[in-house]
Amino acid sequence: MALTPLHVRLHDAAGDRTFRALSAMTGANHETVRRYMQGASPSVEFIAAFCDGLGLNANWLLTGRGPMKTSEIRPDALSRANPTELLSATAGNMEKLDERVDRLEVFVSTMESRVRASVVREAEIAASQRAPQTGSGLSDPGPHEPFHAESKAARHASGRARRIVDALPDRPRPDDR
Repeated sequence: MALTPLHVRLHDAAGDRTFRALSAMTGANHETVRRYMQGASPSVEFIAAFCDGLGLNANWLLTGRGPMKTSEIRPDALSRANPTELLSATAGNMEKLDERVDRLEVFVSTMESRVRASVVREAEIAASQRAPQTGSGLSDPGPHEPFHAESKAARHASGRARRIVDALPDRPRPDDR
């Protein structure tokens, strides 16, 4: 069988690897690999596994066009790209990034508002638990009673939430720009 350009490229890519090494890499029987390498038409599965195993650009292997290695595809495309196309692609990416940043700012703003509202609620709860009960005839609970424990927990939570709010930077809201 005469070697076709595809088979020449197969040999170029395989280098000095044995049929058994190519067999192990592709999952094909070593006799099948031998037939493919000697001129038989290779299967699509073999071509795919061969390209994956060696990091080859399948377009190069099948047609001879483009760079040999997949790692060289992007640099090759960028070197041949039209500057206008590159600027257009960059502008499109910048617009998408700007939209994502805007959504992120809205999300962060919403979270900040929720944290601040939580702090206010917790402070109100803590204040109401510390306030004396007037007109109820009940005395202030002692240090070992459940009300005192809840009040202490509420103060702790309120203090923790206040520290979180204080740590948040005061940033302009997205609608303030």
